[in-house]
Amino acid sequence: MDTEPTITLHYVQKDGRRERTKLAHHTMDEARKVAKAVLHAAHGLYVEVDICGEEGTIERIQNPAVLAEVGAI
Repeated sequence: MDTEPTITLHYVQKDGRRERTKLAHHTMDEARKVAKAVLHAAHGLYVEVDICGEEGTIERIQNPAVLAEVGAI
């Protein structure tokens, strides 16, 4: 029986569109690493990533390179 909650990553693009990825059997630390790796690999496509559990957003990771580019910092 699997009792581990699923973590969902919601990637927010510059134009506001969202994409999501479900991570089953991952810890929050692993989810953070995946989110940061995708932000880096996407070369500015995403503004931020929301790490969500069943109850909603747990943590938000912002892409500082993109935020500086659009003048949000």
